[in-house]
Amino acid sequence: MIILLTLLAIALTVTVAGLLLSSRPPQETDPRPVSYAGRSTGARRTGTRSYVRSRSYVNSGFERRGRRSWASVGTTLDVRSILGLNIGMQGQWLGVALISLVIFFAGILLLRACLPTPTIVAANWPDIAVSSTSAPAKTNATTNKPAQPLFAGMAGASKALVRIPQLDPAQYFSAQDYNTWAYSACSTASMTEVINSYGHHYRIADILKVEAGIHEITPDLGLLEPGGIDRTVAHFNFQATWIKSGSLDEVISIANKGRPVIVGFPPERWSGGHLLVVRGGDKDHVYTADSSRLDMQVFTHQNFNKYWAGFAVVITPK
Repeated sequence: MIILLTLLAIALTVTVAGLLLSSRPPQETDPRPVSYAGRSTGARRTGTRSYVRSRSYVNSGFERRGRRSWASVGTTLDVRSILGLNIGMQGQWLGVALISLVIFFAGILLLRACLPTPTIVAANWPDIAVSSTSAPAKTNATTNKPAQPLFAGMAGASKALVRIPQLDPAQYFSAQDYNTWAYSACSTASMTEVINSYGHHYRIADILKVEAGIHEITPDLGLLEPGGIDRTVAHFNFQATWIKSGSLDEVISIANKGRPVIVGFPPERWSGGHLLVVRGGDKDHVYTADSSRLDMQVFTHQNFNKYWAGFAVVITPK
């Protein structure tokens, strides 16, 4: 809305500036002096009295107005006449308003064409927008969360883990908290998912209160350093164990044994950086829980390694 109002203000400013800066034809003056006695004669020559009188006749209803022709409408919209109009001439102001509206709506169309859409976002990473229904998955019919896909080989907390969307307003204490943190809380959402997979029922806001309270996250940068995960989960009686091998096979093996692994995509590989949870995998695929609106659930090994640079931490109860 602010952008649209700005476009309208720009359109009006440009139009008014053009009017004020445009040259006006000099007014004709009568070189002959007009005495007080000859005011009526002078008024007929300059047209001043006739203009005032015609206005009074219109207001009083005595003057009959003819139909407007298409030629007069064209004159109203004539840009050349508009740019050179006299401020007191009301007819051309209709043209000014119409031109301003045209500029305004043209700006709206241009803005809509330039703004990113979910389709454009998905196109930036076409290789990760893989539907979970097309993956070689096995759904557990006994689960009480049918919306959460379960893949073959999962066990323990990895199997119990449920995705938490970081853009869900219900995950925050207030609308202000949502507006401040929602787009930078991927680390918080990942920790919440893993901690809850061990039987807890926290919201993102509960973990965020601690993470922000110990100054490990900011709205602009998100998680400030990897050690912030260790210090945050310690407040919930959990511990963090870092996987230093940088081996995807090891990450998948740990996750398949029932211990979800938080992994990070650094900013140089993923715009802005991102954290998500590996729930398991096999020789071809990596299964993840992603709190972002992309909700990425399946990667091939090749695509995962394109974004992952070795950041991997296992969170378990003490």
